[in-house]
Formats: sequence, C-alpha cells, structure tokens
Amino acid sequence: MESCGNTMEKDHVIDTLKAETMALKAELRRQSDVIHQVKGMNHQLQRKLKQRENDFEDVVVAFWDHTKRRDVKHHILRTLLVQKKHAQDVAECLKHELDTIKFHCKSLRLQELQSECHEQGIEISVLREQVATLSATQYDRYPE
Repeated sequence: MESCGNTMEKDHVIDTLKAETMALKAELRRQSDVIHQVKGMNHQLQRKLKQRENDFEDVVVAFWDHTKRRDVKHHILRTLLVQKKHAQDVAECLKHELDTIKFHCKSLRLQELQSECHEQGIEISVLREQVATLSATQYDRYPE
C-alpha cells in the first residue's frame, strides 16, 4: 500500500514536471514572438529610413531641375541636408535602442533559462534522493 502512495507521489512529481515543461515551452514561444516583433520593428525602421533617403534625393533632384535662383537653392539644400543628418541621427539612435532591447531580451532569456536549469537541477536531486530512499526502504522491507 505504501508503494502505491510512492507511485502517486512519483506521478504527481512527473505531472508537475510536465506542467513546468509546458510552461517553459509557452514562455519560449512568447520570447520568440517578442524577438519576432523586434525584428519586424527593425525592418520597418530600415524601410522608413530608405524611403526618407529616397524622398530626400527626389527633392534635391526636383529642386535643382526647377529653380534658377542660387540663394534659394542653397537655403533649401542646407535645410534638407540638416534634415537628412537629423534623420540619420534619429535612425542611428533607434538602431542603437533596438540593439539594446535585443541584448536585454537575450540576457533576460538567458537568466531565465539559467534559473530554470538550476531549479530543475535541484528538483532532479530531490527526486533522486526520493528514489534512493524508496529503493532503500523496499530492500529493508524484504531482507534476503
């Protein structure tokens, strides 16, 4: 009868481990979704930057084609160059922030995995001790 209780304990431990494994898989999927979103944001920022560069080039070409007055040309060109520089600075800043977010996501995930490994290592040790105790009590009950 006591072995039935031990079997129930083992089954409970196994069920707990299965539930924790499922939770870990769900967390991994969530982290993967976050990384996918970050990659999507990065792609979108890259596309916006390219579009702004193309727009800038189009404006410069149109400006040079349609205007004859030198002072207007220089004023607009300087303004556009400042805007381009500002857009590049903003894009670089956003890229740096995105890289930082990626790094923090990876660091956080690594910490979570290390913590989970440590917890599972402790659980494995406890289970081994329980199995050893169960085995020892079974041998003590039935001496040779």
